[in-house]
Amino acid sequence: MTYPRAFFLIIIFISFYVHPQQISLMAPGEYNTVQEVYFASHLKQQLLSKMAEDVQLKLEDINGSPYLDEWFHLGKIIDEKVYKENACYLRYNIYNDVIELKYSIDTSAPVYGFLKDPDFKAIIGDKSFYYRKFIASDGISKFGYLELMKDYGSFKLFKRHYQVLRLPKKARTSLEKDIPAKLSNYEHYYVEQNEAFKEVEMHRKKIVEAFPDHSSEAKKFIKKEKLRFKDEGDLIKLGDYLSSLK
Repeated sequence: MTYPRAFFLIIIFISFYVHPQQISLMAPGEYNTVQEVYFASHLKQQLLSKMAEDVQLKLEDINGSPYLDEWFHLGKIIDEKVYKENACYLRYNIYNDVIELKYSIDTSAPVYGFLKDPDFKAIIGDKSFYYRKFIASDGISKFGYLELMKDYGSFKLFKRHYQVLRLPKKARTSLEKDIPAKLSNYEHYYVEQNEAFKEVEMHRKKIVEAFPDHSSEAKKFIKKEKLRFKDEGDLIKLGDYLSSLK
């Protein structure tokens, strides 16, 4: 059986309260089609059993949230191949690397997971997410969602959000305390040029490797401005400067 080009949706297991606003949205059948449905236990097991099958965890026992923002925000899904877009409520699940979607602000409305496809992008509030192939820090090529930081025309800066689930530890003595499970947030940065992605190492001496065409200018600018790349603000400042060069 063949299917028309459509959004592949899967039910997500977690639901949170959302902002109490209403807006008229396109009905799912007008543009999106549900091809397959997975029950809630699918991603629940992925989250709670991925790190260690012998550890019993509940979401309420984990410090931190799997979401970039637990609130659903009005946004849109854009099919860049056929230039169609659909308004809906969205949030980004960092841990599972899934864009979650719902068509109503009602807390009882079903939550879906959006198709992972390079032809589509998701706009959540003022953030844009693209599904792209990149080289991870471990040297392995993989696909995942990247947040666009800034588009300079000749190159783009992206940020990859990811999380590590740290398992709980029991106190060994009466002088110690139990350490609860925790989701820790991290970011990696990438520059995209000619559809190729290269990781940006946030180190003042190594960062110039991501900009081989202007490495000399980058070194001088970093020294002059005393950039330390402790946060992404210095990366944006460097990107602004390099984009001004002819």
